[in-house]
Amino acid sequence: MAIDIRVLILVPAIAGCAIAGFLFALFLATAYLTVLQSTGAGAKGVVWTRESVPENFWKPFYVGGLVILWLGPALILGRAAGGGLASQALSMLLFGLAFPVSQLSSLSGPSIWIPLWPDVFLRLARRPALTAGFYGLSAVALVVGGLATRWTFSTASLPLLFVGAPLLVVSILVYARLLGRLAFVLSFPPANRGRRKTKPDRLNAVASPTGEPQTLDAPAAEMLPDDVIEVDVIDEEPPSPPLVLLPTPPEPAEDDPVRAATERRRQSYDRSRRWDDEDDDRTPYVAHVPEVKPEERVPKQLLVPRAEDVRLLSKADVPRRPRRAWPPILLAFLCQTDALKAAVWLTMLCVTLGGFVRLVKAFDPTAGAEG
Repeated sequence: MAIDIRVLILVPAIAGCAIAGFLFALFLATAYLTVLQSTGAGAKGVVWTRESVPENFWKPFYVGGLVILWLGPALILGRAAGGGLASQALSMLLFGLAFPVSQLSSLSGPSIWIPLWPDVFLRLARRPALTAGFYGLSAVALVVGGLATRWTFSTASLPLLFVGAPLLVVSILVYARLLGRLAFVLSFPPANRGRRKTKPDRLNAVASPTGEPQTLDAPAAEMLPDDVIEVDVIDEEPPSPPLVLLPTPPEPAEDDPVRAATERRRQSYDRSRRWDDEDDDRTPYVAHVPEVKPEERVPKQLLVPRAEDVRLLSKADVPRRPRRAWPPILLAFLCQTDALKAAVWLTMLCVTLGGFVRLVKAFDPTAGAEG
């Protein structure tokens, strides 16, 4: 009985797909959440932390759950609408519309496992221009990501594998950057661009019949008769409370016996006299003012504040309202050293996974029998 050699290659290829797929999903989910959280917190760059595999073990299941939650229904509705490129475009459109809302709900809701939160819909509805800008920019990233996924896992061409893998990684990181920027801008209330309230003009403020000042516009002020006297409105400060003088204690009289006895003891005090124990019982000690005033010495390290304390007090790192929602500098994070390392590592895992997928397709006995 002959053994099909394709089975000997297929089994290790399937095992390689499982291992490489899990590692790729683990590190890709970690990088995606790192970019998303750093951008959502308002950081100009991405802060890459070093965490162990057990600490990041839950992340692929979390991100994968959100993706499957909307990608599955989107694919079903796309196939129900028809086949071909139109159904794929419809599936991608439905996924692109639903997934950001679910991700923002997970970030702003009471738990990260809640896929929908009503407050997110209200925030997006209040900022229509911001929402439209995100969906327009994210559509480009999704289209590039979908095309890169097809080149990496669906086509048999090997050169397309080395082109699609880095494009897939970069498109996912850029999408996380855009989604984090949307979450950061939505954390600020909408700017009030209506008419500003101006202070009343004191030159046109006249006394009303009720005694309160009222403001007249320029045409009405010109139509006033000449005998109307303009009154300047001055904000008077409340009167200060009166000063209360405390009574001073009376000075002791000159014929005070206690004062006289104290003065006699002070004059009869002889510094050359040798005092014994009996004198301690009947003569009080005389306290003298120290000649040198002791100074409190504090270490200089306590007087000079640290750089970290000065930075915290200055609040230089507090996120501020951005002037522009989508500046071109958002893509500058790809030039960071840690970002390049993460992109290269993810690209290598993606190429490995794509290679194993090609082996499974090439040595699948069922595919050969069908052919």
